[in-house]
Amino acid sequence: MPEDSPELPEVPDSAPKGPTPQRTVARLAQYRRLLLQARDDGKASIYSHEIGEVLGITPPQVRRDLMEVGFLGHPRHGYETAGL
Repeated sequence: MPEDSPELPEVPDSAPKGPTPQRTVARLAQYRRLLLQARDDGKASIYSHEIGEVLGITPPQVRRDLMEVGFLGHPRHGYETAGL
């Protein structure tokens, strides 16, 4: 690459890899509604098991869905509601 050319930013491993499956998109819409409600209720973070319990989805499925669109949580802090 010539020296004048700008470097392309690295794509994080958590970035989406292709089209998101339709079933995942449907669940993401449910997560969004729940997360907006949690944020409005003053919650700064929420765990995958809380999301799963309310929506009847397993916590690993919640984590996979959120990773599909590039959002990562933390085992001790969950997902930031403002960031989602």
